Amino acid sequence: MPTVYLKSHELYDKMTQVLAENKGTILLKTSWFTNLDTLVTSDPTNVQHVMSSNYQRGSEFRKAFDFLGDAAFIKDLHEWREEKKFTHAFYKENQFHNSTPKIIHHTLEKGLIPVLDHSLHQNQVINLQNLFNRYMLDATCLLATGFDLGSLRVGFPKAPLLDAMDDMAEAVFFDIFCLKEFGGCKDGDYVSKKYENQETCEDFDVLRFYLSEAAGDSKKSIKHAEKTFLVANITTLLFAGRDTSGALLTWLFYLISTNPLVENKILEEIRQIISPPKHYIFYKAEELSKLVYLQSALTESLRLFPPVPVIIRDPIREDVLPSGHKVDQKTKIILCTYAMGRMPEIWGEDCGEFKPERWISGKGSSGVKHVASNSFLAFGRVHGLVRAEKWLLLE
Repeated sequence: MPTVYLKSHELYDKMTQVLAENKGTILLKTSWFTNLDTLVTSDPTNVQHVMSSNYQRGSEFRKAFDFLGDAAFIKDLHEWREEKKFTHAFYKENQFHNSTPKIIHHTLEKGLIPVLDHSLHQNQVINLQNLFNRYMLDATCLLATGFDLGSLRVGFPKAPLLDAMDDMAEAVFFDIFCLKEFGGCKDGDYVSKKYENQETCEDFDVLRFYLSEAAGDSKKSIKHAEKTFLVANITTLLFAGRDTSGALLTWLFYLISTNPLVENKILEEIRQIISPPKHYIFYKAEELSKLVYLQSALTESLRLFPPVPVIIRDPIREDVLPSGHKVDQKTKIILCTYAMGRMPEIWGEDCGEFKPERWISGKGSSGVKHVASNSFLAFGRVHGLVRAEKWLLLE
């Protein structure tokens, strides 16, 4: 535990080192009066066992994220099975697939390109993490509510929702946040506006889908039209959309900036495959599947810097992991996805290198390798996420 505090600025690297020295699993024993042990593992067999067995998020997880209220994100599987089906129905809608490129084009044209163009002409330095967080928040807000937050504009205007999300994320990390700090966010306002304008709204978004489905099946979906439920789940979506993709894009461009050969290969692939973009935007979604090296670079970034570096679970009952470690209901399980992405046993001795080529299926192949989820747990649906990010790469 002293190591955790002294090395907090490089916690995940230290955790990776300690796990490597202990065959991928360590048990942190606490004092007798706390009676709470923590098992940290990056062992793929342990990870597969935990993710497919009777383990849950647990009460501490709920406590840390209780500002999300009735959101499915903080519930365990048996509690949100029906809500999961309802949410999946949204992503199966043709309107969703048709609206996504429109949302991305809108945010590029109104936000990202003008900001980059202005920075170029003014010779300004840009904080890429701030840039991509704003981009993804605007795009996700459009997808979730149909409203453009407009946080990514020239001059980086003040965005209360962005600030509130940052404050809350930091507070959750230290587990000492105050719910009142989220009072400045506007998702509740967006829900109210959608109630008022749903009859005249032509855009397809999560809020409209929830309200229309609830209206069409009142017996099954009454609560999906309740404002508290909608606010909770829209808030979850905003966090998920901004933080995962924003972090991935930030690390991608950092890695590209330190690996000029990779940058040149990405640009060469774009020039060979993509028709000349108008105003720096790719308009043909079907062309994205041909950018194999670009997808490999995105996936490699995700391996080295997963947006969710650890996953926490609680056992429902006493259990024995494949590694032989015994756990009881008072043992916290931490799956370290950050360490899993840096294991020589999985990725080879060059696991610390940024090497997109490791994801290409073979010489002359047009496909990207798929790795079992118990070895690559960085994101449940990595290839769907990676495909969406391709829209943001400007030649």
